[in-house]
Amino acid sequence: MQRQQRLTGPDPLRLHAVLSEAALRLEVGGPAVMMVQLERLMAATGADNITIQVLPASMWQHAGFASNFTVLHFADAIADPPLGYFDGPFGGYLISDLGDVASMVNMFDDLRESALDAADSAELLAGILDEYRRKGGTHD
Repeated sequence: MQRQQRLTGPDPLRLHAVLSEAALRLEVGGPAVMMVQLERLMAATGADNITIQVLPASMWQHAGFASNFTVLHFADAIADPPLGYFDGPFGGYLISDLGDVASMVNMFDDLRESALDAADSAELLAGILDEYRRKGGTHD
């Protein structure tokens, strides 16, 4: 919860996420849990510092699906060059090699280009949320 506050507090961080449509449709915790998650994502789409794009299911073969990953950019790229991070079966891995981080940036750029734009992504999120509502998801 404290990390989430960095997106809404004073001088908020910028976040650009590309989410797989398959992940949004994978019903983890039941319809009610998924509704809450999707409502939070929908609310986030209205923030100036947050961009959410959805990679359509038709793009399942994309190379970025090998694993999830994060690229962190800092205010002073000279003093603090970008870092990469990804999860593996035995934990998370921090990537500091500039060439490897550049490869991760290129992978992210490819995913961004293949994903729906922010407006179309928000529309798809709303549609998936409606599907969960029709399934009878209720808030606890």
